[in-house]
Amino acid sequence: MRILLILLLLLICIPAQVMATRYQVSSAYDDLPDGHPGCPSRVDLIELPLWLILSQIVLLNPFLLFLKAIVALGYRRIDRSTLFDSQPRKEIFDFIRNHPGIHLRGIASGIGMELGTVRHHLDQLARFGKISKEQDDGFSRYYPMGYSSEEKQMMNAAASPACKEIVAMLCKNKSLTRLEIGCRLEISAQAAGWHLSRLLRGGVITVERTGRTLKYHLNDATLLQGSQ
Repeated sequence: MRILLILLLLLICIPAQVMATRYQVSSAYDDLPDGHPGCPSRVDLIELPLWLILSQIVLLNPFLLFLKAIVALGYRRIDRSTLFDSQPRKEIFDFIRNHPGIHLRGIASGIGMELGTVRHHLDQLARFGKISKEQDDGFSRYYPMGYSSEEKQMMNAAASPACKEIVAMLCKNKSLTRLEIGCRLEISAQAAGWHLSRLLRGGVITVERTGRTLKYHLNDATLLQGSQ
């Protein structure tokens, strides 16, 4: 594959590199052997040796110079066997395994790595099927493989600190109203309602109506996961 790439670059760049149609050739001696002074003669480009033409292209071609720099610095193709040879990539994968549902900026700040570098390694991990990505309220969240769609929704719903506090409250109390949750979090009832609706969408909690009062409690699946 590399040989084909080099040949392709040669074919593309030959017209650009050969700026003259003739070379001027003169004798290496001051005088020719017969004693007459040597006069330079013009030689058509096509008459020059092939090695001379190729050497000029190889030496002066900027694309080949760039290719040589890559080879000198070292290039290694990424595949399944070399995917985790990169220490930053392995570190990102381990971080996602320990924090499923983490988003891009959370990974970058948690590891202390540039966003562009993290994004590159995430693309490679996703390309080889090591992680999956889900969109959630404008965030791209990353998970190791093996989580179901329902589990991802539950983790997304409980990702914010306020939602985590609500889940902890409902673990200690069988059920709470929106007003009670807002008072304990010291936020408005409207703000509490926003977090509760997020947890409802994720299937983390359920709501029951008693008269005109709505009471929230954890669903059975969440209680089971909490007990484990």
